[in-house]
Amino acid sequence: MKKPLKKIVGFNFSLTGLGTWLSISSLPNLEVLKLKGSSFEGRQWNASEQQFQQLKLLRLKELDIVHWKAYNTSFSCLKRLSLWDCIVLEEIPVDIGEIATLELIETNGQKASVVESVKRIQKEQYDEGNTELKITVDEIELSMYLSEHEDSEFESE
Repeated sequence: MKKPLKKIVGFNFSLTGLGTWLSISSLPNLEVLKLKGSSFEGRQWNASEQQFQQLKLLRLKELDIVHWKAYNTSFSCLKRLSLWDCIVLEEIPVDIGEIATLELIETNGQKASVVESVKRIQKEQYDEGNTELKITVDEIELSMYLSEHEDSEFESE
């Protein structure tokens, strides 16, 4: 009997076209999706039409995505979002803040707009009653990171 696919780790292989993404998002048991390097082709990822029903971990590393669109229904079971060295990404989609299962967002502080978007997400989660959401920037808790960088320019563009 075949085991259901629960994890996809992409490193320098290309996932192109809407059909590929719809196929991946339709995998009923996919829990982990890690994309790195050139595994994503294009400057925009519109995940609003995709629904990763069981996805718990989404890790994006060194991708050239500038614009990312998603709804809370795109990743309805997401627990952990990890963004590293996505230096051209403008922001994390605000609807990510509406995911009730979200426990951790981790990123680095290379882009002030991404840090601002995680601040908005944290506020939205807090307003919805999720006071347990942990957000780290450069492996430091968000509030500590912000206090350390409040007087300095931390955007490297």
